[in-house]
Amino acid sequence: MASRNLPLPNEYIANAPTRLTRESFDRAFRRYLPAAAPHLTQPQMDGLFEIACDFRREDFGIMAIRQGSVVSDLEHCDQVILMSERTLNVLIRRLENFAALGLPRTTESTNFILSRAERLRDQLAKRFPSEWRHERRGQARWAAKLSLKDLENKFVRQFESYLRRCLHPLGLSSKKQDEYVNAVIAGVLPLNDPRTRRTDIRDTALSRARQARYNARRSGSRPGRPSDISEDELLR
Repeated sequence: MASRNLPLPNEYIANAPTRLTRESFDRAFRRYLPAAAPHLTQPQMDGLFEIACDFRREDFGIMAIRQGSVVSDLEHCDQVILMSERTLNVLIRRLENFAALGLPRTTESTNFILSRAERLRDQLAKRFPSEWRHERRGQARWAAKLSLKDLENKFVRQFESYLRRCLHPLGLSSKKQDEYVNAVIAGVLPLNDPRTRRTDIRDTALSRARQARYNARRSGSRPGRPSDISEDELLR
């Protein structure tokens, strides 16, 4: 059956195209910054690009799941299999009752139908074992909870924290740091993305950056210290 080979929601995300190249990301990022802005090192840009690719992959994957009605398909598939099992079990019990009457013609026709019903039930159990169906149900529940807004917030947390670590040694002003935030968004979101979405992500990122600076001033520390969070944790 072809449906067994259809991708699951997590496979939609894992195999989704990022539609982002390193060249296009670097070009948009550099173009947005002033000419005198300090350049990040190659490893630092590699880290930003990896965060950007993860975001684009999950972004396109979630949209593919929604547009392809994947969650609805998985739920209906489970309902069809469950309904078929229950119907066959009821049919088999009723056929067995008729066969128990001992009437020759009834028994002959009943046994003919009963053998095929039992065979179909066995084939159904073999084709769609409980483990297979449990996995599909779990995938459907997981995919139904996928949120583009949650993804955007996670992306902002990752790249904004990563940027603070990269920019901390440069001693840049708050305004200059915010320009780097805008540069990342320009490099990640294509121009055909809704402008409101670009604005929402940018505003979230800038708000987080300013809140971090405010908290740092109140605590007497400086934002972006290397001990805040490791690069490995950001890139998981």
